[in-house]
Amino acid sequence: MSHRANYWLAQLAPERVKPGAFRVLFHLCDHHNDERDPRRACFPSQETLRDRTGMANGTLNAALAQLETDGLIRRIRSTIPGQATRRTYYVLECDFDRMDEQTPKSGVSPNSGEPESAPEQTPVSEQANSGFAGGKLRPTGEEPVRNRKGKDMCAADADQHTHPAFEDFWEAYPRPKDREATELAFAQAVAEGADPAALVAAARAYRDENRGNGRMYLKHSANWLREGAWRDHAYTAKPKASGSDVAAFWAERVKARAFIPDSAISPGLAHHMVEAGLVTPDDLKAVGVAA
Repeated sequence: MSHRANYWLAQLAPERVKPGAFRVLFHLCDHHNDERDPRRACFPSQETLRDRTGMANGTLNAALAQLETDGLIRRIRSTIPGQATRRTYYVLECDFDRMDEQTPKSGVSPNSGEPESAPEQTPVSEQANSGFAGGKLRPTGEEPVRNRKGKDMCAADADQHTHPAFEDFWEAYPRPKDREATELAFAQAVAEGADPAALVAAARAYRDENRGNGRMYLKHSANWLREGAWRDHAYTAKPKASGSDVAAFWAERVKARAFIPDSAISPGLAHHMVEAGLVTPDDLKAVGVAA
């Protein structure tokens, strides 16, 4: 932990940090290097943070989103200089002043802008191919997912579509492999209209159907999702989480003005939440969800 981050964390008012997010913030500070550019001073991988905090991926992402919402960190998704590999950099509040001093005269915020294409990256230009996303950035780690069918969703897109039901899917599927690729495929299926609860239920049905069969005969989890094989089991499966459970979960987050991943709340679900009196149209509008 750098002296700068250590002093800032020690002086931070306790009420500014939610209990569940403090452990994450501590380990971010532990990876901070105050001798580096503030935009690149802290970059532990998602896997490292999961190992250090003992949190599941969804819980960790929720804590990171809370820290960003509370103004304690900013997240920057960028390539490693000279490489096409992308990683997430965390800017701590103690470095905000240093980062703002480097803001271009054009007024473009260090935390805004679209990613540039990878071929523009050069070893000399450290900022080439850097992309800065706002409050909806949901990083899932440094390594990009390759060879994915239908390359219309990149790794950064999957970050924004991380769904809490994925943990249940990962636990239920009988042959899970390559978590990041599977999470991306799960997000793609949800973005295309699949009910997350139905995906989990279909995974359980596939598992039950193949009890006693060798694992080598089962599809890897990412391929099973990409190829749409889950549809063969979705109609006979009984989802563990009811529609009311899902609606209640998102209603609570909407009212708290928490981060809502893109496509997490479908128009039908939004309508159901309003009709059930769980939220109001204004509540949904406040978090960017169409009523």
